Amino acid sequence: MPIFRNDRKNSYEKVLLASCRPHNGHAPNSLTVVAAIFYTLIESAKFCGVNPKEYLLAATKAALEVPGTVLIPHQYRVQVDPAAGAIFKL
Repeated sequence: MPIFRNDRKNSYEKVLLASCRPHNGHAPNSLTVVAAIFYTLIESAKFCGVNPKEYLLAATKAALEVPGTVLIPHQYRVQVDPAAGAIFKL
């Protein structure tokens, strides 16, 4: 399964490019990049059929328990609903 669908990828690019307009004259600031990352995670969670709030909480807990751990939405869905493993074939 691709990480991005076209509509979500385009939205992600719009968030990043919003602060890169020629009249600004500088690269995106770190807050814009963080916002784009959260937007992508939330939209990916919605796409996978999981509650974004619950997913972000589980991903944060996983990262705090084992630093460097990354829990992506479809992995979380399989944890919540083992039957979804057949859909995503992990």
